[in-house]
Amino acid sequence: MLESIDEMGGEGGLLGVFLALLFAFVAAAAAAVKLSRPALATLVVAVCSGVLYRHQTLVASRRRARGNLFPALGRGAVSVGSSRGDDILGRVPAYFLFVLGSGGHTTEMFETIKNSFLPSPGQHRRYVITSGDGDSLRRLLGLESFLDWASLGSLASSSEAFVRARVGTRDTFTIPRARRVHQPLWTAPFTSLMAGVQAVKAITTVPGQRAGNKEEREGYRWPHVIVTNGPGTGFIVGLVGYLLKLFGIVPVDRCKVVYIESWARINSLSLTGRMFYWTGIADVFGVQHEVLCGKYKGVVYVGEVGAAKGARRGPALFPPEPEFARLGFTTSVVRRGFGRTCTGDDGFYAREGVGEEEKLRVDDVGGDFSTF
Repeated sequence: MLESIDEMGGEGGLLGVFLALLFAFVAAAAAAVKLSRPALATLVVAVCSGVLYRHQTLVASRRRARGNLFPALGRGAVSVGSSRGDDILGRVPAYFLFVLGSGGHTTEMFETIKNSFLPSPGQHRRYVITSGDGDSLRRLLGLESFLDWASLGSLASSSEAFVRARVGTRDTFTIPRARRVHQPLWTAPFTSLMAGVQAVKAITTVPGQRAGNKEEREGYRWPHVIVTNGPGTGFIVGLVGYLLKLFGIVPVDRCKVVYIESWARINSLSLTGRMFYWTGIADVFGVQHEVLCGKYKGVVYVGEVGAAKGARRGPALFPPEPEFARLGFTTSVVRRGFGRTCTGDDGFYAREGVGEEEKLRVDDVGGDFSTF
């Protein structure tokens, strides 16, 4: 399937192919209106059954996964507690897409990344930012400066090529906001559709820093993990990634969706959280308060990863076996820490807490973001 699509449009034509398939489906549905009612009903049932079956197949593939995010490369699972990215990945591609939701969502995402980051020369970080969110752009410079410094110390001031060869590459992608504050609800479907179209581009566009040769492009053709904590735009990006897998465009071991519920949600899920929970599109649904575990089956307690104070206590973003490893995740982004599942397993997977360097803070910095 992927080879045929590549022959039709190549890397730059994937968006067009996807939209063409979507248009063909809509056209077929419109033509079906002329069918008799029994035939139309049969067609609807067949389509819905096919989609449901594919969805269940994807869910089942999560259960069969065994701790390896990169099965095609033959790398096995790595035990939690490793403190060096090179020990885990080396130059094996690891492509993470983080959705920055602005305001408090961005703050929590940055704390989560700080708490979970491991440097690796094969890692690429793409940050999806909504249009007009200049604050997240500015603060992102501070975050990446922090990651460089925490990983390399005084060597972080070396050349860009030196830093990237040890910490990995990064870029940004801007998409429209799915729904702005106080925006009328009846207009939300239109803006969400616009956000969805751009989300397809964000997911299918190969990072420029990783497009050197065909082998490298293949390794970074699709994100391995999509991480979001809301709001609505994060759901749109996660949904698009899931639909690309549902249609067979993206391999099932890519675009794994990780949703981390906001630290502020103690007794109930947010609207975005409920959308992720009831649609079942998230490969991992993380919560930061254990009280939610008793109310929502299958969620995973990951600790207060999004709270500035809690993040320095060391809970890992991606806990190891049995939950995250069996879903197909590597521990490449797990810094020293622990995690606990909400499925009745009281075992902690722990080593020492995060180091003293994690307690350091970096002030927000400004600058020309075009060189990022």
